[in-house]
Amino acid sequence: MIHRLMELTGVCDVRRVLAAGDTVNDLAAARNAGVVAAGVRTGELHRADIDVHPHIHVLGGVRDIPGLLKIS
Repeated sequence: MIHRLMELTGVCDVRRVLAAGDTVNDLAAARNAGVVAAGVRTGELHRADIDVHPHIHVLGGVRDIPGLLKIS
């Protein structure tokens, strides 16, 4: 799904994609797609739960996403 959305939006570089999610499936999808994964603590996962799954960032909430974005 992530790669399909990249195709539809013309994004070719997985390093330019951030997938933020609050479930194990969200983090797995990001990992499988090769994009930057961010665990969000406002959903069903707590910090300890997020830490056992591959991720790059842990966010307190979606309000923290703009701080990760780099516009170039």
